[in-house]
Amino acid sequence: MSHSPSRDREAAVGPSLFLQPPNTEVLGLRFWGVRGSVATPRQENLGYGGNTSCVEIRGGSGQIAIFDAGTGLRNLGEDLLRQFPGQKIKVNVFLTHYHWDHIQGLPFFGPLFREGCEITFHASEKLGPLRERLRRQMSAYINQHA
Repeated sequence: MSHSPSRDREAAVGPSLFLQPPNTEVLGLRFWGVRGSVATPRQENLGYGGNTSCVEIRGGSGQIAIFDAGTGLRNLGEDLLRQFPGQKIKVNVFLTHYHWDHIQGLPFFGPLFREGCEITFHASEKLGPLRERLRRQMSAYINQHA
């Protein structure tokens, strides 16, 4: 595998990892959040990040997959809106579970509020109905902050 970070993107949003196994397309990986239950965006945590779980994977053909929607999702959304100004953004979001630290970035994910963007959520059926679980979590948040 060869390792070739994109210097422009790295300068704009921090280090990323792009891997290209032989005879395949480039696969990009970026950790937007790696913290546990509580975000810790403090100076001493900047080297590893202070946001909760959020990982972006990009395929060479432009596919974007996001794993978990913790507080790192806000910065990822801002980055996507900068990269694709006025364009439709198509994203697949995979949720490992519905604990608050894995979904608390959703109300701040800019592409959710841009007309024409296509955001598809995926989760295990064993976790219960996705739409209902997210609705309950988000309405609790919105009711507290309305």
